[in-house]
Amino acid sequence: FFCESLTVKTMAMMQVEEKKEESVETTVTNSEIKCLDMNGSWEYSHVDNLENFLNGMKVGWAKKKLAASIAAVISCTYTVKQNGDNITQTINTPLGGTTRSYIVGDGNVYKYKAYKGSDMQSSYKWNDDKTVLHGSSENLTRKTSYTYTLHIEDDKKLKKQKLVLTTTGKTDELLKIYFIKKE
Repeated sequence: FFCESLTVKTMAMMQVEEKKEESVETTVTNSEIKCLDMNGSWEYSHVDNLENFLNGMKVGWAKKKLAASIAAVISCTYTVKQNGDNITQTINTPLGGTTRSYIVGDGNVYKYKAYKGSDMQSSYKWNDDKTVLHGSSENLTRKTSYTYTLHIEDDKKLKKQKLVLTTTGKTDELLKIYFIKKE
């Protein structure tokens, strides 16, 4: 797995009753570091804050109602094959599907066709501990751009993992889309 075992050597000056100095060495293993592992299939669950997000984007009443009705019934599967920083993702909906591959953190801009043929470009990077993927995408055809993050949360109620996509639009209004890991 891409999070290699690492040894963190910390020289800590500890004062004990005799005021001795000690050297403390700590080994952190893969199991202790929670790196983002998106491998598997994820099923769309729900979206949070859709109306406020669309209000911030100045979307009209009819389009907001349409978006809300679609969000309530849409089925979407997000399948990921991840080998370290190398990711291949497939998104399937009743309207069609798309697959693309990229390497997180390599500094490249990836170009691809989106739904309905729009020209897109995206770049990807990790946060410092590789628990959050940061993406930046631009629709070159429509001249729009957005940023987003992906991270995993444990859903204690469902006893399953949730993949959470968080994005912002023209305002700082957050939109969160939740996917539940399929067994």
